[in-house]
Amino acid sequence: ESSRPLKFFGYSPMVGRSHTTFMGALADSLIEQGHEVVLFAPLFTPSNGSHGTSKARIIEYPTCAAAKKRENDTKKEGGTISDLWRVIPKVGSWEVYRPFELALLEQLKELLDDEELIERLRAEKFEAGFSEAIDFGGMVFMHLLGITNYSITMSGPTYDWGFDVTGMPFMASYVPGIMTSSGERMTFMERVENIRSLLYTKRFMGEMYTLFDGVVKEKHPQFPGVKEMLSAASFAFINTDPLFDFPRPTVHKVIEIGGISVKMQAQPLDSNFSSLLSLRSRTIFISFGSITTSFLMPEEWKKTIVEVARRMPDTTFIWKYERPSDFDNENVPNLICVEWAPQLDLINDSRLSLFITHSGMGSVNEGLRAGIPMIAIPVCGDQFRNSQ
Repeated sequence: ESSRPLKFFGYSPMVGRSHTTFMGALADSLIEQGHEVVLFAPLFTPSNGSHGTSKARIIEYPTCAAAKKRENDTKKEGGTISDLWRVIPKVGSWEVYRPFELALLEQLKELLDDEELIERLRAEKFEAGFSEAIDFGGMVFMHLLGITNYSITMSGPTYDWGFDVTGMPFMASYVPGIMTSSGERMTFMERVENIRSLLYTKRFMGEMYTLFDGVVKEKHPQFPGVKEMLSAASFAFINTDPLFDFPRPTVHKVIEIGGISVKMQAQPLDSNFSSLLSLRSRTIFISFGSITTSFLMPEEWKKTIVEVARRMPDTTFIWKYERPSDFDNENVPNLICVEWAPQLDLINDSRLSLFITHSGMGSVNEGLRAGIPMIAIPVCGDQFRNSQ
């Protein structure tokens, strides 16, 4: 009985391509072991497109008004995504994510009001579940659906607040926080800053727990608090690799599965990208991921990249840039802007010389496994830590 296949509920909000890719890979892995997986996907950022799975059944939920506003912000200057480009790793950096969490809160309100959706999901009779910890709505749905055996997932390294809910000790003297740029060998002041950052994160997340608890208990006063739900998870699956991550104490419920979303076999490039790699003896690929869109970076950053390309005419620069027409008048023939690029296939091609990355956990894992030289330019979130 203990080894029979189970029916899993996966709560996979579309908050970013790296998040959905990680969740999809976990779902596919479970299916390959004989289990059934249904991914529930609130379309928080629908422009990210893929659910990251080729095997799981998908139940989508329309984008709520707050998420639509945030999605529009990704396409205009002066929005919250523009703010991310100006984040520096310091105490208080979490504030830039407040609009993101508040949009997730509004999404949860809509989901809790949809009785038809809840009954539809209950009818599936799920036996186990897993949820992206960055969206507390997943924990609420585990309780709504009567799922007592569930796990949380983190598509990056262990979030600072994740130490509390997993029971891992946070050794601030040598374990760098997620929003710091220090390595494990810190100066005295870096340790002080690390502790301050952790304390600020606790305060920020405490505010978020209170807001989410208020919404949940209005509908379901008997439910435990969000933090208690997170702590009750059987396991925490983290997108880190112990060979590459910083040394730290851990507990048995934390399972590191870094690289699960990296395809073992890269595909040959299509004729278009293959021809780009053959233009010059050296080729550099630049990508800042799917959340921090390149066209919203500060103008001085853009000008710097253009000028570097201009000074290196013997090198082809392929830049994943969402509005290529911005550089139509620059007259830099070796700078090629593309709205999308097959990153994994590119960095596994022997003709590529260098990968300039924002250091998202997915990109770091892909780059490490490809063995490609990398330059890290972290922008926000865990990227500062990942770059170390």
